[in-house]
Amino acid sequence: MICSALDVVGDTESAIHWYETNHDPSLRGGAYLIIYGLLQTLYLQQDAVRHIYEALELPFQPPDTLKRIRQVRNETVGHPTNIGRGQAFVFVVQMTVGVNGFEYHKHGADGSFSSHTVDLRELVHMQREAVLELLRIVCRALREEWWKHMKRFSETKLSALLQRPGDTSSRRCHRVSKGSMIMHSGIFTSVCWRKQLVTSRASSESDMMRSTGRA
Repeated sequence: MICSALDVVGDTESAIHWYETNHDPSLRGGAYLIIYGLLQTLYLQQDAVRHIYEALELPFQPPDTLKRIRQVRNETVGHPTNIGRGQAFVFVVQMTVGVNGFEYHKHGADGSFSSHTVDLRELVHMQREAVLELLRIVCRALREEWWKHMKRFSETKLSALLQRPGDTSSRRCHRVSKGSMIMHSGIFTSVCWRKQLVTSRASSESDMMRSTGRA
């Protein structure tokens, strides 16, 4: 699960980076696609980060900013025609639609009304800051777990694992192989994470170079 989630975090970041560097503000249809796609991308990225926490059995406590972004997505892209099982309905104001944001009206079944302005670039900024902090927490937890593991087995010698009465060579090899897989699981997780960061950064730099005509 964790490597799949890390892959999604990188893919969604590439999509967000494309939004920041490529669009034609004169195309209304394209603006709708950007709005739908970007909000769904932010939603998907949040899910991926939550799944990283679940895979590592860490408590996930998203900040209010992510909850707000999730609410905007749900009300405008996820379920605009039927919010809360008929409790409210949303209309996106077409004349306000653009690649940088839009306005939407929320009508409640009880007759209530509210108007909301969405700044897409602000949502991107808020989510990036929140996601980075959540991933920093993951990195700190992995480092702490790794050092605990190192301390626990610092005095353990390989010969003690190999020397057991009645063991055959095949049994010893199987035990060492299994132990190595467990001991290196933390390294494997860390490598997946570092690889994803490098891949995401390289992709972002490549996209930026292409957009400026230098690649």
